[in-house]
Amino acid sequence: MAYLDYLAIILAVSIIGYIISLFIKNASIADVFWGLYFVLITDYLLFSARSLNTAKLTLAFVINVWGFRLSFHILGRLIKSKKEDRRYADFRVKWGDKFNYRSLLQNFLFQGLLAFLIALPIIIVLKRPSNILINWAVYGGFFVWLVGFMVESLADYQMTIFLKNKRGNNEILDSGLWRYSRHPNYFGELLSWWSIWLICFGLNVPVLSLLSPLLLSVLILFVSGVPLAEKRLRSNPKYEKYILTTSVIIPWPPKKINN
Repeated sequence: MAYLDYLAIILAVSIIGYIISLFIKNASIADVFWGLYFVLITDYLLFSARSLNTAKLTLAFVINVWGFRLSFHILGRLIKSKKEDRRYADFRVKWGDKFNYRSLLQNFLFQGLLAFLIALPIIIVLKRPSNILINWAVYGGFFVWLVGFMVESLADYQMTIFLKNKRGNNEILDSGLWRYSRHPNYFGELLSWWSIWLICFGLNVPVLSLLSPLLLSVLILFVSGVPLAEKRLRSNPKYEKYILTTSVIIPWPPKKINN
């Protein structure tokens, strides 16, 4: 199967997600599909592969656990809130009558394209025959992924509990992992994808495998992750103080400021 065929599969699934969003009138479902794109392609390659080894199975395991956890976490949050995520709600107001058209292009097809580009090193590793077994890079990548997965999972859990017990709109979460980083969930996400690069490096895809973590890092740090999250919170005086004392991504002891 040619590489563009995998893109076509992802885009077809993204269209299914778009149709679902029309029925439930909630474009937030796009976030649920994000992790599933990677799981779908990985598992297709896994079950259609002529030869597998422990190293490739390790990569597939990492992608599956990461993707399913993320998608089910977002789905659970969506079901509980029964509301459209603020990002998509803002788009709905901003785009007006053109929302459905632009949602298909930007929220679904474009995200599908990004998923394909980020998954490309994984596709290459699982698609081609390889006799490379587990080595130091695969071991190291799995360890880094495990740390990232635990950090992201714990950060998401702490935020879920906080939102459930939140009493006022101006309250912020500044305890647990969130005491040391304003976005520990994104830190865990970045660790996970840099670990995938390390695993792909160990499986002899050294240069192209950098595409995944670099692209994801740019998206999280400068486009749709941190900037959008903080834009919504900067009007809160407590969050402004939180910014002065707390690291953006990498967990670090909070700074002391003079009152």
